[in-house]
Amino acid sequence: MTASISSFLPDDIGDQRYRLKMDYQGALSLGNSASKDAGLGGGILASAGTKYLSSTLTNIDLNIKTQTVSTTVNVSQSASAFEMAKLINVNSKHTQVQAIAKTYAALDFFNAYMTNINVQNGIDNGRSFVLEPAVNFSFDLSTTGSESASIQVEIVNSEDLLTLSNKINTYSDITGVTSNFTSAGKVEILNDDGKNIHLKNINFEYLAGPDNTKDYHLDIVTYEFDGDTDNKDDAIAREYGVINAQGAGAPPSVKLFEAGVTIVGTIELASKLDFEVSSNEKEITQANTGVQYSSLSEVADIDVTKPLDAQFAVFTVDGALYQVDSQRARLGAIQNRLQNAINNFGNIIEKSSSSRSGIRDSDFALETSILTKG
Repeated sequence: MTASISSFLPDDIGDQRYRLKMDYQGALSLGNSASKDAGLGGGILASAGTKYLSSTLTNIDLNIKTQTVSTTVNVSQSASAFEMAKLINVNSKHTQVQAIAKTYAALDFFNAYMTNINVQNGIDNGRSFVLEPAVNFSFDLSTTGSESASIQVEIVNSEDLLTLSNKINTYSDITGVTSNFTSAGKVEILNDDGKNIHLKNINFEYLAGPDNTKDYHLDIVTYEFDGDTDNKDDAIAREYGVINAQGAGAPPSVKLFEAGVTIVGTIELASKLDFEVSSNEKEITQANTGVQYSSLSEVADIDVTKPLDAQFAVFTVDGALYQVDSQRARLGAIQNRLQNAINNFGNIIEKSSSSRSGIRDSDFALETSILTKG
C-alpha cells in the first residue's frame, strides 16, 4: 500500500486559471496600431463592421474540458466577452469552470511635441503637455445594448483629464461605463460585465482661432483583464488617431475615427479543477492553436488591495480548500484500508491463537491416550 501527499504550501495550492484574449505582436509604439484584427481584448475600428470576435469565422466554438466533463460553447463573431462568459457560465455546474468578463481601455492625448518621445503601449514619461490651441473633445459613448450618452469636455492640458473622467462617470448609469483618472494622466474606462464599449462621432473642435498649427493625437489602448494601465506589458491592442495641423481657414472641427471604435473585453476562466480549452478561433486563445491548459493561481499571490483581486481571492481559496479536502479524502480512504488490514491481521492472530490452542488440546489428548494404554 502506497500513499502520496501533495504539498500544502501557499506556493503549491490555489485555483486553476486561463485567460481568453487575443495576443498582440510586440510593443505597441506611438504611431502604430496592432488592433486591426478582431479578437477578445481588441480595439476594433467600426469599418470592420461587427466582426468583434473574429474577422473570418461567422461562428466561434470554444471547448472546455475537465477530467470528467467536456462542453462546447458556440458564439457569433458579433458577440461580446459578456455574451461569451454568460454562455460559459450556463454550463458551470457541470464543468466547474466559471467565467468573468471585463472590458478595459485607456484614453490618452498627445500634442505635436510628443512625437519624439519614447511612448510604448500608451505609457508616457509623465510630462505635462499643453494642447495649443485648446479643443472641445466630444464623442458618443455606449455599451452593448445600452443607450448612448454624448460626452463633451474642453481640453487644455493633455495630462489634466479629470473633467473627462468625471463626465463619463456622470452617465455611467446610462452607458454602463465607469472611469478613473490615473496619476499618469490617462482616462481609464471600464465595463464591469465585459460588454463591448462603443465610441462614435469622435470630434475635436478648435477653440483658439483659425490658425491651428499643432497636431493632435488620441491613443485608445486596450488592456488585460486586470486593467493595469500603468504596465505596458498588459496592453493588448491600440487604436491611434492623428489630427494633422490645421492652417488658417481650416474647418473649426475635425472628426477622428470616422466610423468609430469598439473596445472588446477579455475573459478570465477559473476553476478548482484542472481544465483545458481549445477553439477554432485562435484570437480568443492568445493566438494559440490546439489544446491550451489552465495554470495554478497560488494562495501566495493573493492580494486583496484591489476589488478585482479580492473577488478572485475567493476562487483561489476555494481551490486551495478543494485540494486540501481531496487530500484528506484520499488519506481517509487509505486510513480506512489500513484499519481494515489491521482488523484482518487481528482476526488472523485471533484465529491462529485459537488454532494453536486446539492443537495443544489435541496433543495433550494424544499424550494422555498413549499413557493410558501403557
